[in-house]
Amino acid sequence: MILKTTYTYVVYHEQDDVPQSLVHALNEAYDGSMVGGVAGETTKPVNPDTLKQELISIGNDGTFFDPV
Repeated sequence: MILKTTYTYVVYHEQDDVPQSLVHALNEAYDGSMVGGVAGETTKPVNPDTLKQELISIGNDGTFFDPV
């Protein structure tokens, strides 16, 4: 069974200092001009019929969990 964990990350920043990416927001919140933190977490099983499309939607080719 494949599970999907989703984190909701909230970042607070000045109007003229908008984060350009999640990595930028994380770096700035850790040691920079922003404040951030995890505001939620959920874990749920992934339907095998939708797994490939879900992987593709995050930039994978959809074959990561295919049998070797």
